[in-house]
Amino acid sequence: MRTAVAQLAANAAEERVNASRLVMRRTIVGLAVALVLAIFSAGMGSYAYLQRQQALAQRQEAITQGQEAEQQMRVAQDAEKEAEKQRGIALAAQAKAEQAQKEEEQARRLAEEEKSRAETNLTQLLALAESNRTSKAQTDSAASYVSALGATPQTLDQTVKALKAEASPLKIAFLGQVVGQLSSIASKEQIQSGMETLIRGIDRAQNDSEADAIGQSISSLAAKLTNSQAQDEANALLQLKSQGLSSRQTRAVVQVLGAIAPKVNQRTAEDIRGVLIRVLSEGGDPELVSAAALALSTFRWTGSSADPVLDSVLVGLTLTSDPIQLGNIASLLVAMSPARSRGAAEKALSHLRTMAPQTIESVKPAIAALTTRLQQDSQPAVSLLQRMSGNRWCVSSKTYSLQLLTGSIIWRDNAGSVDVESIVSNGTTDARTVTQKSSHPEGKSEEVGTSWNYRLASPDKIYVNSSNKDPSKNKSFSLSRC
Repeated sequence: MRTAVAQLAANAAEERVNASRLVMRRTIVGLAVALVLAIFSAGMGSYAYLQRQQALAQRQEAITQGQEAEQQMRVAQDAEKEAEKQRGIALAAQAKAEQAQKEEEQARRLAEEEKSRAETNLTQLLALAESNRTSKAQTDSAASYVSALGATPQTLDQTVKALKAEASPLKIAFLGQVVGQLSSIASKEQIQSGMETLIRGIDRAQNDSEADAIGQSISSLAAKLTNSQAQDEANALLQLKSQGLSSRQTRAVVQVLGAIAPKVNQRTAEDIRGVLIRVLSEGGDPELVSAAALALSTFRWTGSSADPVLDSVLVGLTLTSDPIQLGNIASLLVAMSPARSRGAAEKALSHLRTMAPQTIESVKPAIAALTTRLQQDSQPAVSLLQRMSGNRWCVSSKTYSLQLLTGSIIWRDNAGSVDVESIVSNGTTDARTVTQKSSHPEGKSEEVGTSWNYRLASPDKIYVNSSNKDPSKNKSFSLSRC
């Protein structure tokens, strides 16, 4: 019984142990499962966290890409706007280019029309030059030509080329007048080319009127040269004189040298004087002697330079009976008379008084000047400025009066201009002054310090030239008693 009870107890205890073991096993299994689940849960949590972080990163990247996309869109929009702007600029440039092309074509057509008109004008004016042989008509035609084409370097260049190619004497004279009208814009080479063409072209003249027309053209060009242009031209002509010129061409050279002599420096002026005296002394051709005498009448003379030339002048008077030629030769006697010695003046006066009655009229100015010279020996010397004061003197359209003060002079003209000049020297035939004050209401006043040289040419004519720091401002002209 006890054994059975014990057995039952043992069995019960074993069941309890087995139950405990089962519970333990289930607990362990539960714990293992719980651990596995915990581990799985932790892994899933980590995965979820990583996924979340990746999602956040992707979200941020998407935002960044969105911002970049927006930025690129704005850049694209700006580029589109800039492209549109450039397109507008390109279209405007294209329109401008098309307009410029149209204007160029129009300008070309106008230039061609102008060239055609110029050629027509030239033809008409050259024809007019052929029919009008007076110097005034030639000058007026030249002025019309310059007005039609314009006073431009192109017109000058065209004229110089046409002059070199021309054969008609009157057309040569006309084109020479045009060069004279444009001399202010001419180069040294253009002036020398034009002058040499005129001088050589004078041999083409078939009669006196054609020769005179070219001579007038030469004189017009020479008169318009500035001092610096005259200096260059004088150097060229002094060389040209030795190149075997004809008598007519030599007369033309003499004519130009006489016109430009007052504008050149002293050394060149003396060279010119020497050439002209040689021409005068060679004699032979009365026209050439007459031209040389007229040119020499513009020079300043002293007793030592005037007396040795007297015999050549008196011989020249015997070569011709032409009143104009006699008057030209007599003008040299007038210019020399204040400087002649008494013996030379008496000799010249005696020769003039023995001339034929029909020629005596042409030399009366010389007789008067020589008579005045001889009278000076018995009268007190009168200075040049004294001689000029109290009289009216004319040049171009203006009238001047001179007031002589102690140490200075005052010039007044009919336009209200006043110039005060201090006296540097004041001889019987020459005077020099310097500008102190100048007021010209109707034009540019003279610069203070400008030097003025006055020289007696005849009782009624005074040669004047100025000397300035700027040679282009130098002036040369003559005053005639009104």
